[in-house]
Amino acid sequence: MRSYDPTLAYDPSVKLSYSGGGFVEEYRAENSAGWAKLDVVLTAIATHVSGTADLFNYLRSSSIVTDADVLGTESTFTVGTGAQVWNDGTDQITVTCTQLPWRSLFEALGVASIHIALIRMIRSVAGANQFGQSLTVKKKTFLGGKVENDFNPAAYLSPDQFQTDRVDIPIDLVIDAETGLYVPVVGNSQVVTLSLFIDRYKKTYGGASLKA
Repeated sequence: MRSYDPTLAYDPSVKLSYSGGGFVEEYRAENSAGWAKLDVVLTAIATHVSGTADLFNYLRSSSIVTDADVLGTESTFTVGTGAQVWNDGTDQITVTCTQLPWRSLFEALGVASIHIALIRMIRSVAGANQFGQSLTVKKKTFLGGKVENDFNPAAYLSPDQFQTDRVDIPIDLVIDAETGLYVPVVGNSQVVTLSLFIDRYKKTYGGASLKA
């Protein structure tokens, strides 16, 4: 499993197949051995109680910016590190990416889309009910169309798993410029890592999009 870079060139060593022409270039893994991985890390400050960060959503509209479901009215990017900070004056969540600056990934998804086949969610604070917090996929077009879907990580916990700090969530999710993933974070100094396993990646030009 190699780390993932949205500007990556075609690499036959990881068994990715290329198809493209016109306005679309696509990279696709033949099987799970060729999946790429991105680690998105959400870190809460020591006094944090609860709050929600919106990941991705490059075409964030004004109605989403003021959404009461997210922490604060808008986020800021940290100069130098490219981290994204969600803060309402009391609670605060910082979003980073292990493989590349978070802002680079965020902006790349304005012209590219990825298909996520699996999310591995890991939490650092055992006492908080992190896995009981539903994640929400929100997709909103610039024309006003809106779709929301919730899923609860706790539903994917296995009763016989020995690693209680993580859960694997099989999913069929396309992240593009119109898609946001709302992730609640609960608990003082909680660190939530979302490992995103990607089986397809598509650069889009002229409005083309990746279909699930």
